Amino acid sequence: PKRSISYDKGIEAIKNGDDNDYPERVERLIDHSITAKQCRKLFRQYLTGKGFEGINKIKVNDDGTSLLAFVSRFNQEYATHGGVFVHVMHNTAGEPVSFSVIPYHKIRKGKKDSKEYSGKYAKLDDWTDGNKKDVVWFNAFSSDPEIVQKNIANAGSIEKYKGQIYFFNPSNVDYPLAHIHPVMNDTDSEFRAGVFKNKSLRKGFFGKNILVTPPRIDPQLTSVDPKNLSDEERLNLKHQEEEAETVTDTLKSFVGVENSEGFMSLEMEMDGDDIDKAIKHIKIDTDIDDKLFQYTEDSTSNNIRKAYNNVPTILVDSSDHSIFGNSGEAILQAKRFYHEQTQEERMLIEQGLKKLFRNFKPLKDQVLTIKPLIDGIDNAQ
Repeated sequence: PKRSISYDKGIEAIKNGDDNDYPERVERLIDHSITAKQCRKLFRQYLTGKGFEGINKIKVNDDGTSLLAFVSRFNQEYATHGGVFVHVMHNTAGEPVSFSVIPYHKIRKGKKDSKEYSGKYAKLDDWTDGNKKDVVWFNAFSSDPEIVQKNIANAGSIEKYKGQIYFFNPSNVDYPLAHIHPVMNDTDSEFRAGVFKNKSLRKGFFGKNILVTPPRIDPQLTSVDPKNLSDEERLNLKHQEEEAETVTDTLKSFVGVENSEGFMSLEMEMDGDDIDKAIKHIKIDTDIDDKLFQYTEDSTSNNIRKAYNNVPTILVDSSDHSIFGNSGEAILQAKRFYHEQTQEERMLIEQGLKKLFRNFKPLKDQVLTIKPLIDGIDNAQ
């Protein structure tokens, strides 16, 4: 895994990755790894908890999105990328009135000033193949109503005002590294192991059958030029070819259409007239090393779980042995452990949300403390 950050004069924005496609790579890797998807989901659930006591249904934008739904979406982006971009709209008084999470891969930071501050953010649906003229620019987030009003005035009117971008970024770099960054190779390996097994089952020697029989057409009739055959020989050859085709079709129907690709019929000269010696059936067993794949899958899964704050195996392995073979107390302890492992980031998210909603009237006097996902656990633990 490699990720570089540099300013690109051509797009007038700071690239995220050598090819400016780091967020897209992260999303693809997670989407193709069952362990990474499970861990991200669990991570997001523990970050969101049960939301905020008594205020989960408060609407945070014109689309009717509730606070709980917004925070869940917020944490989905954080669990994927380690950072979140939020689009904030205001009224003429400079007060925030609408909040929407923007897909992380669509936003890039603008050029920095002498104080290392980016006052602009650029939005483009596809940074790897998009047109620079389609880039939409936004002001950086500010909770100061006077600054917001200046942004609106610079836009010309409230109708032309595009809003601001709030960037939740707990790291000390321009773009945070994704949680799976140290295990990107393991995530990819999990996907490719599945692809290899699938191709081996579909196209390899696994479950193949070979039927060896004597020639169905007299070799003496096929070894000479048809022009040199008599009428009787040509008629005999035609009958043998039709019969051979019928036998081939019968064999295919016998094994089934779906299995016909795994069936091969060979013809060769045999010694003797004994049918057991004249006809042979060869079945080729699997060439897949189950032990090798088991080790690969176990090791990659274990590494991915570590990357997501040490997810306990018992919480993501849904096999009967791992889940239903354990006591309820063991599962509860695993949940408590993971609650503690995610506590610091949950507190950082609370602080970020408090900053974001500071001047939002419906939430201005509310306590934004995330309620733990597990009943009976003190949030401070």
